[in-house]
Amino acid sequence: MAHICLLALIGLPAAGKTHLSNWLLKQKLSNWNILHLCYDNYLDNNKDYKAQRYNILNLLSQLIDALRMSSPLATQLPPQLVLPMTTNESSNYLIVCDDNHYYQSMRYKLYQLCRSRGCLYAQLYLATPLATCLQRNVAREEQHQVPATIIEQMHKRLEVPNNQNWQRHQLTIQELNNVVICAFVDTLLHCQVDDALPPTPAIQLQSQSHQLDLRLRLRIQSLMRQHTTEKAVRSCELNVQRRQLLAQFKADEKLQPQPLDYYVNLLN
Repeated sequence: MAHICLLALIGLPAAGKTHLSNWLLKQKLSNWNILHLCYDNYLDNNKDYKAQRYNILNLLSQLIDALRMSSPLATQLPPQLVLPMTTNESSNYLIVCDDNHYYQSMRYKLYQLCRSRGCLYAQLYLATPLATCLQRNVAREEQHQVPATIIEQMHKRLEVPNNQNWQRHQLTIQELNNVVICAFVDTLLHCQVDDALPPTPAIQLQSQSHQLDLRLRLRIQSLMRQHTTEKAVRSCELNVQRRQLLAQFKADEKLQPQPLDYYVNLLN
């Protein structure tokens, strides 16, 4: 059975999280296969933020399932999930969750996922000074820059990791230190055996119908942006369709439901 660890990166924009992820990918560690999940690839500022983060959790859940199957990984991954990764003979997988994770609640959701799936949760906090992040941000290509006011607000709101038990596997660094990071990652390999949390039935991921509802709502938002007149009427029509499609899915679920994409594409 594959040993899996989710490593949550924490830090401001331009703190060095993606640079760290790319560096880990280049190391080709013998004890870990490294997978890099960059949240920016799955977040759209024009769509519902919470729904998108739930979708990322669901993608992670599907990824964990794929890693635990004996067939080739590429044939098991959801089509929308494309990950840079290293491959070696190891059955250990370190999934680097590359996001700001500035609220503790964001990290706790990953911990809950790990607890429900028998994976190890760990976190790495890049405590890069605000001034350094602002300087690096200005040096980025324009399309990758984050408004300075956003970075400053995030700095004020960032909830620094503490010593709570669920955050016990953590490392805080102020600058990239290859030796320290490699030692921390090696330590996680041993924690995987001793401290991996057992599945907890009380913590449930979204049902298929809940996932479909979220995707239908995202579809409605997209369609409404293309509609310029009588928006109230159009919104009402689309929500009627959404409820009908959910009812159809629940009826089909008792027999042989179609893939979720089938129902989403029927909404128009």
